[in-house]
Amino acid sequence: MKTDQLLIRVSSSWTAYEALTSFYLIAFALQYGASNTMVGLLGALPFLAMMVAEFPGVRLVEARSRRMVASLTSMLPRFLWVLIAVLPFLVKNPVMAIAIIYFVLRIIEYLGDPAWTSIVGDLVKEKSRGRFFGKRFHAMTFWNTIAIVLAGLYLNYVHQNYTVLFIVGAIVGIASGWLKGKVKEPEQRDHTHHTIKEFIHVKGEFLHFCLANVVFRFGVMLAAPLITVYILKNLNLSVGFYALLMATITIAKFVVYPLVGKLSDKVGDKSLAVAGMAGASFVPIFYFFIQPGMEIWLFAISAFAGVVWAFVDISHLNLLMGLTTPESRPLMVAEFNTLSSIPNALGPIVGGLLADKASFIMTGIPSVFILSGVLRAASLLPLLHVSEPRVKTQVHMHDVFQEVQAWHPTREITHELKVVFKNVKRNR
Repeated sequence: MKTDQLLIRVSSSWTAYEALTSFYLIAFALQYGASNTMVGLLGALPFLAMMVAEFPGVRLVEARSRRMVASLTSMLPRFLWVLIAVLPFLVKNPVMAIAIIYFVLRIIEYLGDPAWTSIVGDLVKEKSRGRFFGKRFHAMTFWNTIAIVLAGLYLNYVHQNYTVLFIVGAIVGIASGWLKGKVKEPEQRDHTHHTIKEFIHVKGEFLHFCLANVVFRFGVMLAAPLITVYILKNLNLSVGFYALLMATITIAKFVVYPLVGKLSDKVGDKSLAVAGMAGASFVPIFYFFIQPGMEIWLFAISAFAGVVWAFVDISHLNLLMGLTTPESRPLMVAEFNTLSSIPNALGPIVGGLLADKASFIMTGIPSVFILSGVLRAASLLPLLHVSEPRVKTQVHMHDVFQEVQAWHPTREITHELKVVFKNVKRNR
């Protein structure tokens, strides 16, 4: 099997594992009386675990094979999902135990993050990085959707039993870790024993990129949970309608990811990051103007959000790879992830407090939408100090828009269907 195909299979199985486990964890905890505070804690635990685990993960890379670290930290903690699944049979009030085990599980998983990300960065060729990550996100979106839908059908029509779901998810997750062990590991060029002082000392263009990402993520997480609340409560729409909106975002991403990947190899990653982040800054502003009776416009907003997030996902990952050197990539990836976890953890808390308490000019969720849009736009300022790391020919934003205008998503969908039908005929 080719290396690129193996890397995509690892990512696809990982996203299916997440869809079968973490995606339904809060619903599982609610069955056993989890409070709103506990629900918030469960949402924040992955980011808290990332803060704890990233630097120790760098030290592991210095002492052991990156492939071994990545594989073991993926396989071993996923056995804990079996324990989470059977906890209700062992403990009368399992919610706190669920939270503790989940936190430990996430810490162990994130220990392997610097090792795995640096391996991927070394294996994927710089010139075709955009195409690769476009295909990768394309496959991840597909398998994530399939897993969520199948799990939902099982819970709705077979049995609302999370035990079976989590055990199946654990098996898929362990398989993903096993696949990591099959990847050929490039030579590790970083044998330096890094100190905590190096870890917290971020500098140069990488500092500007990290700062842009922190401000952007804080703006995103400030409003992200409240968008759901606004749709369901303020606009009084059904859960089914909300699910259709989320499906619209997913479909838009699925169609656009390969196109964005090819475009990034042609025009560079910084231009796409600017376009994506600028576009994302309008999303909460659009929600601000939606009132009851304007529900149909939510589908246009969702499609737009899917497109701009495809730009952000691919360009940010490519920039992370491009601005880190192979020699120091594990350390720099750990720095980036740790800094990213701070706004991801704090944003929803601050957004909720502002929606409940703030009374400056306007109140409630709409005020948070405006602030979110402003912060997302402000994140472009530090990004302007970052040089394009891959494509050296000068590219202007109108070049990007001209390329986008030439896209034909329906042609891409038709191509995907033709490939499926050919495979079906071949396997008859």
